[in-house]
Amino acid sequence: MVKNNISRSVSFFLLSFLLLAANNAQAALIPCGTAGNPCQFCHIFVLLNNIIEFFLQTIVPLAVLLFIVRGGFKMITSVGNTNKFEDAKKMITAAMFGMIIILISYMVLNVFLSAIGVAEWTGLGTWWEIQCP
Repeated sequence: MVKNNISRSVSFFLLSFLLLAANNAQAALIPCGTAGNPCQFCHIFVLLNNIIEFFLQTIVPLAVLLFIVRGGFKMITSVGNTNKFEDAKKMITAAMFGMIIILISYMVLNVFLSAIGVAEWTGLGTWWEIQCP
């Protein structure tokens, strides 16, 4: 009972930290709407790009950290129970493989778009940087 409460407390603490990080970055996600920068159609794509970057750079690493810490905590508190230890090991392994898959997919997309010459036929030198006039 006590181990379960501690595990929930650690998860709640890390989740609240994750949500606070998301709340502080909200202003950086919206690219327009200030007095000197009215919104245009291309700002929709800038907003989508900002959201993707926010998830890749903030949410995903924090979620992976949450799962690694929770898995480590489960390992420590397994106290000889091999089933709990194996579950914790699977949790850590899944978190690491998930992060690797996300990063490799971004890399594969970058290589694919560079190989087909997206810069030449769209005018985008770097496809991941969207500039509005």
